[in-house]
Amino acid sequence: MANQYQNRIYACYRCPIGCGRETRAPRYGLDRVDGPEAETIFALGYTMMVDDLQAVIYAGHLCNLYGLDTISTGCTIALACEMFERNIIGPRDTGGLDIRYGDIDMIHRLIEMTGRREGFGDMLAEGGATLAERFGVPELAVTVKARSAHARRQSFRRDGSYLCSVAVWCQPHAG
Repeated sequence: MANQYQNRIYACYRCPIGCGRETRAPRYGLDRVDGPEAETIFALGYTMMVDDLQAVIYAGHLCNLYGLDTISTGCTIALACEMFERNIIGPRDTGGLDIRYGDIDMIHRLIEMTGRREGFGDMLAEGGATLAERFGVPELAVTVKARSAHARRQSFRRDGSYLCSVAVWCQPHAG
């Protein structure tokens, strides 16, 4: 990523880590955008079988424009892909949309629909737990207390599993 799409790394005031990224996605007309962080790549890339980094950068940018959490959005759309593949939902439920893993144009469209709460995006905006519950398959939602699971290994935290089970918000980085 650093060679092709990264403009610079930056840090918050007095932070020694410097996890901020300014990237670009020329194919989408973006010269300077924030991210993506590792969790964004996980949720908008790996979970949806997308290996096009520019497309993931753009998906993260869309989430930022609409004020959507990239982890929740990516995990919810991935759940919709899984439900579609298993014929739990179909075009009748999605407003005629064919939701498949790896279809980055559809993923971008679903992010926009979620941000605007239009059509099937209105259901996605409620999150993975609600989507799975609505269609009678709550066991498919990878959530803790109705929040999307994150990609970090909790074994790095001595009390990680306990933290997730009692936290109001499971993601340690969330404010």
